[in-house]
Amino acid sequence: MNLKWRQLRQLARTGNSWDRDVHLKAALGVPPEVFTFSRDYLGLN
Repeated sequence: MNLKWRQLRQLARTGNSWDRDVHLKAALGVPPEVFTFSRDYLGLN
């Protein structure tokens, strides 16, 4: 759960809160499958 200063600065510069949340989760190590599961499940590829 430790982020580097560079990562924090990059997150802080993200204007859209939705995008910031996704970037934060990715930086914390959430697996990529979490972000694509619903798209795959619904067949929206």
